[in-house]
Amino acid sequence: MIVFAKRRWRRVVLIGIGWLALLSAWATEGHGNAESSASVTEPLSGWDLIARHLGGDAVAAFERMPPGDERNLGLAAALLSKYPQTKGNVARAAQLLETIIEGKGPPMFRSLALYLRARIEHAFREGRRQDAIHYYQQLRNDYPDSLLADNAAVKLALIEIERIGLAGSDAEVRSMIARLMPPRGSHAQGQYYYVVGSFFIERGDAQPALENLLKVRDLDTLVGRNRADVLVQIGRLSAQLGQVELARTAYLEFLESNPLDPRHLMVSDLLAQMEESL
Repeated sequence: MIVFAKRRWRRVVLIGIGWLALLSAWATEGHGNAESSASVTEPLSGWDLIARHLGGDAVAAFERMPPGDERNLGLAAALLSKYPQTKGNVARAAQLLETIIEGKGPPMFRSLALYLRARIEHAFREGRRQDAIHYYQQLRNDYPDSLLADNAAVKLALIEIERIGLAGSDAEVRSMIARLMPPRGSHAQGQYYYVVGSFFIERGDAQPALENLLKVRDLDTLVGRNRADVLVQIGRLSAQLGQVELARTAYLEFLESNPLDPRHLMVSDLLAQMEESL
């Protein structure tokens, strides 16, 4: 069995395309409400404060804004970024987001509110997996073409994987894969197949692990060390399954594109040993 550190696939929960990065991107692209001069300047100031980990100052900045969806969204994000985190701040953020979701406001605000609402149940509260699934699925149903919906697809895969666990039966895993719906965008697809492939590696299921990591490689959305990691894993899995030419191709690409990687010597040795055995 090839061991693949559990934190490797779980890191998508933590760093992936997180809610803070998504909101910061939205703000810096100038998607604010142009009807008010305050909403042109204040939200950007608030997002900037959040990005600098100044949650308390961000809360104050958004509270000065006129009432509306934009203020509620920014205030909720600021409360979630404020440290130390408290149950009260999380509950207030959830309430603010619900007003946006129930109000059927502009898709830009409502889709972000659904995503943040799901993140609260997924990352800020314990034992609320089903509630997180509800909001992620609602986001995918209501805004299927959005980047947020694609990111929700990755989160849903992570939730299902955590629910099944490594002890799940083959039948349970097959049922899980059949239920999951991959994202539409190529970048999120790369994350999705990386998560699923890494799960199969943890289970010791080399063939489905390889199939998923080959999809990651072919999507060509990873760069640097992330792509290097995938190439090494493809090489090892292919060698384990007796697919020598596929392993050789992966190892050679790794060696050519990562001359300074500390694994360079190890991969060179693996390739030499494999070719000697032919």
